[in-house]
Amino acid sequence: MHNLYANFVIILGVCKRFPKDLVNEKGNLPRCGVAPRFSDLEIIALSLTEETMGYNSECYLFGQLEDYCKQMLNLISHSQYNDRHKFSAALCETIRKRVAENLDRVEAIYVVDSKEALFREMLSGINDKHKPLLYAIAQDGEAERLTSAQFVKSHKLASASAVQYSAAQLLSKGVLTRLNGKYSVNDPFFALWINRMYGTKQLSQLIDYQEL
Repeated sequence: MHNLYANFVIILGVCKRFPKDLVNEKGNLPRCGVAPRFSDLEIIALSLTEETMGYNSECYLFGQLEDYCKQMLNLISHSQYNDRHKFSAALCETIRKRVAENLDRVEAIYVVDSKEALFREMLSGINDKHKPLLYAIAQDGEAERLTSAQFVKSHKLASASAVQYSAAQLLSKGVLTRLNGKYSVNDPFFALWINRMYGTKQLSQLIDYQEL
């Protein structure tokens, strides 16, 4: 499906299923002052739509959105989007994880396969020096104390200083996210794809069906 607005509506519907304990009835995180008319959930859905459609530029995204002004009456500006995207980053990560945890095996394999071209492009844009850390975190799912001797040794990484530098670079590029001191791959499906391509486990082994 190549209709930007249609994809946005579908993804927004998925987003609304999972964070009911985190947002109010209008889809916004708690905040002081006037509640935004374009909700935090809509910000997240727009971000995920951008990724799903393989757009690599927010300028291109907002250029495409000009065709849907009548359907998206409360759409905000590009600069407002950037500020709101940062504000809702933790919520976005929570939704990603909840969606991934509630997919069954067939759905997960389908999602990973359908985004393979995008994932290959994402990986090709990452410096080879930073990939070992990315692979290690993808394998663990979540990781903390990245510079500890145990983590460095268990994943055969170069050194604590190299890990620290790679973590900073991957965070700045949005490849990794850090929440409550724990690092994870920002897109859980990207992590599944990495493990299938470069890890020791098969995709079907990476999904814990007991929790679904």
